[in-house]
Amino acid sequence: MKKINFLWVLPATLLVTACASSPEAPVIQRQTASMRELVEDVPRILQEVREGFNEGNCTSFIQRYTEQVYRKPANYYFPKNPAEVRELDTKADELIRNLFDMRLAMQEKFKGFQNPSVDCVNDVRKALRYTRFAEEALIIWHLERKRRVEKYTEIFGHSWPYSMYSSPNFRFQTGDLLLLRGQTFISAAIARVGDSDSQFSHLAIVGEDPKGEKYVVESLIETGTIKTKLKDYLKKLEVRAVIYRHPDSALARRAGIAVYQKANAAHLRGETIPYDFTMNPNDHSQLFCAELVQMAYELASRNEIRLPRYKTSFYRLKGKQLLKELSMDVASTFAPADIELDPRFRLVAEWRYIPTLRKTKAQDAIYTSVFDWMEKRNYELKPEPISWLGGNLASMIRKIGLFPDKMQKHMSPSLLKTVIRLSYLSEALENHLLPVEAEYYQKNGHSMSFSDMLRDLEKFRSEDCSRYEQSIQNRGPSDEQSVRSDFHWIFRGGENCR
Repeated sequence: MKKINFLWVLPATLLVTACASSPEAPVIQRQTASMRELVEDVPRILQEVREGFNEGNCTSFIQRYTEQVYRKPANYYFPKNPAEVRELDTKADELIRNLFDMRLAMQEKFKGFQNPSVDCVNDVRKALRYTRFAEEALIIWHLERKRRVEKYTEIFGHSWPYSMYSSPNFRFQTGDLLLLRGQTFISAAIARVGDSDSQFSHLAIVGEDPKGEKYVVESLIETGTIKTKLKDYLKKLEVRAVIYRHPDSALARRAGIAVYQKANAAHLRGETIPYDFTMNPNDHSQLFCAELVQMAYELASRNEIRLPRYKTSFYRLKGKQLLKELSMDVASTFAPADIELDPRFRLVAEWRYIPTLRKTKAQDAIYTSVFDWMEKRNYELKPEPISWLGGNLASMIRKIGLFPDKMQKHMSPSLLKTVIRLSYLSEALENHLLPVEAEYYQKNGHSMSFSDMLRDLEKFRSEDCSRYEQSIQNRGPSDEQSVRSDFHWIFRGGENCR
């Protein structure tokens, strides 16, 4: 996510499947006015979602559009001449609104589904993700050309299309949920680790103190459960923020007040509710971010409301070393983005900070590749001495109470070492992909597609594998020279990583 050129994702289709398209799919050369297809297809598909999308045709409806895009060149929908550029600039605002409305319409229709299949649920997740990618790709192209990119102020402190609303006169209410995406590699890993990729890494809730002041209550990896005044919280720099609201305002307010009281009681004792690294939503003695929201609505409803309606599963990485080291032994859990498909909540506002989107897209591509290599090539993080030492030192530092605001004492050495190794891996892959993407953007005027990034990362993996193997072959029994590779020294599969 954590980001996309609007041509490869755009659908005139709802979801250009750049994220899922096969790298081996044949490329068909453009024969017709592709930009015209974009201008005409987006409003047409919005109408079809509103009138024809239902539980019975859920999967076929979505896949019908994605199949149209699999074979398109990466720049298919981009303007090819000055006249097309002028026309798209004229139509861009309307198309962006249509894409936003398309997501709202799909979510509204999905609320009425009584028993959707697993395939339907997963396809709707993809539809929402790719349509958001399409919006953002078009926004980037349009605003950067017009030099309308705004400086950062605060979350929801920017004009449209940074901020979008499903209804006018938006104001935060107690019990509102904040679905967020951060800028770090950890955020990207959280967003992509489940069986269904997402664009979000964190969930928080608006609480209220006895004087009526609003706070954001959340559970963080480094601190556990904390509360922050809403006005201060909005000054944080995030990538995306989406507000979801329960229609029963009295119930929502009870949830916000209850969770504030829980967090404040711990604060008054000089404690926090510890972060739940196991991601087990059934034991609230420790809380991960979405579990805190789950607990809030359980308290408010006397356990009648259980969140979420559809959980994220972890079957593709089941039994893998990474989940064991992270102590994640659950088959499914409440991932932050699961709130998108919960029919009891509706999207009321959405914000994104445009200058961060391209980097976040690259981070998403990196962790899509990393987890794919784990699943299909049996890649694992290797216990190199430097990471072992760093992890154990960090653990000792935590236990003796140094830097208490940076890490919780109950974080295991295994988890700390894994985070350190992921940091090295992320840095190596970002140092390769970000310059490649920047050069492509400078040359073409738009970002690489997601599938372009995946292909580039696979090529880089193969080349780095060769460097690593050659380096190992050239080492003598007592040779202590460093292994020459960007990341295979710490992340690789079997003996032959190719």
